[in-house]
Amino acid sequence: MEIAETMTSGGVSVSNLTIRQIQIFLVTSRSDNFTDAAKKLGIAQSTLSVAISRIENVLGVTVFDRSTRRVTLTPEGGRLAAAADVIVYTYETAVRNLRNSDDAARKVRFAFVEAMSGAIAPAAISKFRQLQENYDVSAHDVGSETAIKMLRDGSVDFAIISGGPRLAGIAQEIIGQTELDVIASPTRELPDSQSAKWADLAGLPLILAGSLRRRGYLQAMWVNAGQNLWTAYELNDMATAIGFAAEGLGYLIIPHTYLPRPLDPRLVAIRLNEVDMRWPLQLIYPEGRVLAAPQRLLVECLRQELSAIK
Repeated sequence: MEIAETMTSGGVSVSNLTIRQIQIFLVTSRSDNFTDAAKKLGIAQSTLSVAISRIENVLGVTVFDRSTRRVTLTPEGGRLAAAADVIVYTYETAVRNLRNSDDAARKVRFAFVEAMSGAIAPAAISKFRQLQENYDVSAHDVGSETAIKMLRDGSVDFAIISGGPRLAGIAQEIIGQTELDVIASPTRELPDSQSAKWADLAGLPLILAGSLRRRGYLQAMWVNAGQNLWTAYELNDMATAIGFAAEGLGYLIIPHTYLPRPLDPRLVAIRLNEVDMRWPLQLIYPEGRVLAAPQRLLVECLRQELSAIK
């Protein structure tokens, strides 16, 4: 399917681009790097690079800043990402509706941040499906900024984000909170088995895990606290990091709402007891809109799972 649209802000004519190329660009814009995006799409990185080059050649602009290791959009790329959100969502919704006119009405779509992606979201979705067998759930584990964008462009019905300022045109409800836990083998020497401070972790091997963005956030926290922690391993996959910790190779720091249940018996969870280490988890949805009963039911399932985490 060919697209003929216009990016009026830049006066650039977009033609001869396929939906698939636009989808590849959109997934890449929401990823940490090209390798990560290729894995999500199930394609070779060379195929992804060709698609991005094709887009840039057609537009006559550069959409990604390649001077950094992370995926960074240029101003033109940012404008294209906003348009791509709408194009892809409209196309995919139309295809679903052609296949089954009831699809859109019988699906709850939501986005959520990493703090919900361990035990909380899967358990809540499972509970919801038991209560609403005729409804499907479309779930997107993304960062807060992407979750907000997906809500604004109509890609999701609601989102769960961590903290953040007041958002214009968006209703916000606090449904729980998250804190940080230190996950380590009991053999690791910590002065207190119930809580820890940044200073207690100095000199111990840290397993810095998750996306590049998440790792950057964590590093900023301890730097701002005047600490210089020793990073022994850097890993993308959280499950791999938990496995490293279970083998006594170091400790990791993750939101306590992310903890797998049950926790590996070779590990203990110790609360990181520092000032401002609590963040509200907020439900957001378009202001002036009332969530439908199935949507509100899934929110309640999420709330219940959050309240069960101590």
